[in-house]
Amino acid sequence: MKYQKLENQEANWKWIYLIRKHREGEKITRYEEKSLEEIENELSYSKEDIEEAYKEVTSLKEEGLLFTEDIYEDYIKEVKSRKT
Repeated sequence: MKYQKLENQEANWKWIYLIRKHREGEKITRYEEKSLEEIENELSYSKEDIEEAYKEVTSLKEEGLLFTEDIYEDYIKEVKSRKT
């Protein structure tokens, strides 16, 4: 139970960090289409830290937990044309 709480707390810290970076104007998805090697060349963090983060993000994407499909995308035109 303690491990799960720690894992949840760590996930919360990561979300807070990402939200803060987004609010500061940083494009947090700018590395999405780049390879690990390209990312390592651009960032000034240690290779181990970058590889760990890359593996975590890749895992979350593959599990469908990081980005989700926009189920309302087909309805946006209808919503925009409604009178409110």
